[in-house]
Amino acid sequence: FIKYTHALGQNWGRAQRRAVSQWYTKQNPSELAMAVTKYQNREGYTHRDVLRLSHPSTKDPLICFLFDYITHGLQKAIEHLKSTNDNHNTENITDTYQQEVEQKQIILNNDNEEDDEINNKKLLTIEQLKEFLETVEKVKTSTDENELITAIRQHHLVREHLPTNMLNSKNIWAVLLENMPLTAMIRNLGKMSAIDLLREDSEAEKYVVQRLKNRAQLYRARIHPFNILVALETYKQGKGFKGKLQWQVNQQVKNTLEKAFYLSFKYVKPTNQRYLIGLDVSGSMSCGTINGSPSITPAVGSCAMCMVTVRTEPYAKVVAFSDRLIPVDFSKNSKLEDIMTETRRISFGPTDCALPMIWALERKGM
Repeated sequence: FIKYTHALGQNWGRAQRRAVSQWYTKQNPSELAMAVTKYQNREGYTHRDVLRLSHPSTKDPLICFLFDYITHGLQKAIEHLKSTNDNHNTENITDTYQQEVEQKQIILNNDNEEDDEINNKKLLTIEQLKEFLETVEKVKTSTDENELITAIRQHHLVREHLPTNMLNSKNIWAVLLENMPLTAMIRNLGKMSAIDLLREDSEAEKYVVQRLKNRAQLYRARIHPFNILVALETYKQGKGFKGKLQWQVNQQVKNTLEKAFYLSFKYVKPTNQRYLIGLDVSGSMSCGTINGSPSITPAVGSCAMCMVTVRTEPYAKVVAFSDRLIPVDFSKNSKLEDIMTETRRISFGPTDCALPMIWALERKGM
């Protein structure tokens, strides 16, 4: 968000400072502690940079301690805490705030599985927060596998908390997998296969397959079908598009991931609007890849997004176009391979992007 607002030339006015400040101050300490330790640096910005620009203010002692940790480091934050002499009890949050935290916890538990790393560890006192941050700092330089496994289980640490040189350990990944959110699990299938964790008939393979088949988990995770398709196409390649990571494709995992792709369509909420989808079938759509999704060509990506609309919306019409326009009949049961085969059969020429709009205008009100 900050990167894009900067690219648009937007200055840090009052509205932006307030919006960014509230991202920090409106979260409960458990959420914020996980966020600032998991994502310490993104797009060239650290949390320290953002706090300096947004100037957030809060009376919550736990979030104040987190701000001190972000700006000065853990040791300084602990020293400042000891030297602080005020009338507030910094060891326990107020009953009102505890009720708010517990209410948020109930909402998170019922709403979204992707917050499992937050749900599993509630930080309600300064002492608990300090212990969590001390563990996070300690594991950054740890080379003791057993120590890391203990920390993961006790404090529900995630992959981003661990030192890179320890991420080739099968035992560590096995423990991470126990409470790994579904989106993270799908994103890391290649890595887990590369270290032979997902070998055939292994417990890890059975666990992954079971979760990918679980309709309730897919629903709670709210993973968009396109994201599953990207994971599927990447996993099928047996190698990453960046770096040297390679893996042996587990056929059971691959087949289940494909089934999860089609299952996930059921959980996209329809808008109940009328849609005309113009599907570009010109030759250029088969060239290159989609920005941010190097495993997907524009042709595959457009057909997949077309499927999302056709399968979820009650009023969706599809037309294919290049130098001419051809109505096509895709049903809610059409598979991606069927749509790709149909579009490849259409002869193409130069691309005229006006054709779908002209076609729609001619039939307006019909």
